[in-house]
Amino acid sequence: MPLIERARTITMAVPHAVACGQTAAHIWGLQITATPDHEWPVEVIAPPPTWRSPAA
Repeated sequence: MPLIERARTITMAVPHAVACGQTAAHIWGLQITATPDHEWPVEVIAPPPTWRSPAA
């Protein structure tokens, strides 16, 4: 599965998760490495489960 699809699956499943690192660079169109993107790990970051949005 392409990196962007794997990242979308994770960020849709985990509240407030966002792509970071090589994953974010790839989504924005930057070519980081010659390795095919389906071999890359998905890099995401999310706040701890106890985090509350200031708007909540």
